[in-house]
Amino acid sequence: MRRPLPLLAVVLATLLGAVGTASADPQGEARAAYHRAGEAESELRFPEALAAYRDALALDPSAAFAGAARARAQALAARAEGGFAPLARLERVRRDPAMLGDRGEVEALAKDLEAFPEGLVRSEARLVVAEAWWHRLGEPARAAAPLEAVLDDDRADRLTRAVALNELVSVNRELGNLGAARAAVDRWPDLAPTLRAEVVRLARRTELRWMAAVVVGTLALIGVGSFVRLWRRRSDAVREVLRPLAVGFALYVGAAGALLVRAYGDGDARPFVWFGLGLLGVDVAARSWRLASAPRGPAVRAARAAACVAAVVAVAFLAVERVEPAYLEGFGL
Repeated sequence: MRRPLPLLAVVLATLLGAVGTASADPQGEARAAYHRAGEAESELRFPEALAAYRDALALDPSAAFAGAARARAQALAARAEGGFAPLARLERVRRDPAMLGDRGEVEALAKDLEAFPEGLVRSEARLVVAEAWWHRLGEPARAAAPLEAVLDDDRADRLTRAVALNELVSVNRELGNLGAARAAVDRWPDLAPTLRAEVVRLARRTELRWMAAVVVGTLALIGVGSFVRLWRRRSDAVREVLRPLAVGFALYVGAAGALLVRAYGDGDARPFVWFGLGLLGVDVAARSWRLASAPRGPAVRAARAAACVAAVVAVAFLAVERVEPAYLEGFGL
């Protein structure tokens, strides 16, 4: 008569198991796992954080935080080289502003990262070191080497290398080494095409600036020498080279340009003022050169006219480039 008891126990155990399963809360467990993962990551316990992110996704793949959990899990998995030890070393410095501003800590990280295994963390650590040298410690020249190392690292991701190229160009420009910036974008042309176009334009503008300065300087020297010779021979030298019509035209160019700028926008009128003054200077130099020189043939006169035209173009370029370079972009410069 007592044999049915085991069967009754089995039935009761099954019912209790069903009730326990029904009372489970996968979504709540997923949220708890996600919070555990965040806490573990904040405390640099990256293996635990990765496991908890994966648990959260397994428990509730459609949770509101699933996208963030998946992204963090992928990011940690991609930086797991060396059992997460390199990542922990990097994060201890990256998360502490005091350490980033400490020369000894930055030098120690720069030394330690050379022993990191190949992977994303090594290139990211070099980027942190470069930024610390440049922005925190005020030594941009020391930032160039780690940035170049990031660019040479085939294991670095494209975004990190693109950031490194942008910063390397900015460092070289700050140091006044536009040639090195041009060499960098030419060496890695596909990383940042827009940046390369900008650097090429700046390099071209620098070359044109030097050419224009040489042209204007040469004509100025010729003009001064010619005026001195003319002044020794003629008492009216000033009146001969400084004509009222030329002065009026220079004032007209400057005033008319300034009025146009004010009428059609809020641009800078100074390039037109400087251009007007430059035209007057070219005219004075050209008249002095012509009056102080012995009569020459057509070829010499043509060469002198070409030199003066080149000087006018050079003056126009310098007036714009030194005051409002943005105006040159419309000409591809």
